[in-house]
Amino acid sequence: MVSPEMALIKLLEGERGRLREDLRRAKQVNGRLESLATRFLRSEVLAPSAEVEVEVITDYRRIQQALEDITETVEHELAALQPLLDQGREIPERALSRDRHQITKGVRVRYVSSAAGANTPQGAEHLGRKASVGAEVRIAADIPMNMIIADRRFVLLPMDPERHEVGAILARGPALVRAASRFEAGVRAARLGWLD
Repeated sequence: MVSPEMALIKLLEGERGRLREDLRRAKQVNGRLESLATRFLRSEVLAPSAEVEVEVITDYRRIQQALEDITETVEHELAALQPLLDQGREIPERALSRDRHQITKGVRVRYVSSAAGANTPQGAEHLGRKASVGAEVRIAADIPMNMIIADRRFVLLPMDPERHEVGAILARGPALVRAASRFEAGVRAARLGWLD
């Protein structure tokens, strides 16, 4: 039988280990975000008054819940960059249902997908179905990473674009207008036009 004191010590040691790992991951994500911010944002946006809140999400169910929360609260525009259409575990019917719901609410739904993803039978069908419910779909030669932008207030992107399973970053705040401009740059770079 373990004494209460030893049980408490073991519990504290385990919690310290978890906290150290969380801190290590937070530092890693912070480094990635700083790298992205340095690369994509103007210096005045990087000021402490930028008011951006960042959340690191490593649980798949929590990522899906964040996506559901974003899509339920979006009022004006939902935009997404999609390098490959068959990545991830999302069910296409669920995504299509979300798009249909948003469009019914008057939300502008836009996608920029990679030509590589769109040139597969499944990708072409998926994009065609999105366009048929009213989503605006554009094809680009190259998309650097998945990104979802809602009302220029929320951005959801992978922690590691090469390994989606490690988690996602959810950023909230008014300074995210610059991230939305990256989507617009992707739209301008897309040469193949909107699908009807």
